[in-house]
Amino acid sequence: MQLILKIKKLGFKGRLNRAKFWQLVSASYGLALICLILLALQAGYSWSAIFAIQLPTLRLTGRVIFMIAWCGLLGAKIRRLNDLKLSHWLIGLDFIPVVGALVFTIFGCLPSKK
Repeated sequence: MQLILKIKKLGFKGRLNRAKFWQLVSASYGLALICLILLALQAGYSWSAIFAIQLPTLRLTGRVIFMIAWCGLLGAKIRRLNDLKLSHWLIGLDFIPVVGALVFTIFGCLPSKK
């Protein structure tokens, strides 16, 4: 039952304030970084190779892991737009590589609207 309630919290309905939004963003990307480091260590890469990201397979794996984390945050971004009383169509900005990151950083910093 608790698992169902947690899954519902990851949906697209509802609102998400600034604190909860940044907690989800930092937890998602932090977990993605930990997974990448653990996978690289398991594959036998050294710490210097991991942090330099010189190996093509490590770069590809990192991109895939962070893309999964990014996709997982789409629901949180839509709920943050709900909290700001903005249109859901603004999620399309997130698909533009640099612009989307900047826009949602700004949206994440704006105070909630009642």
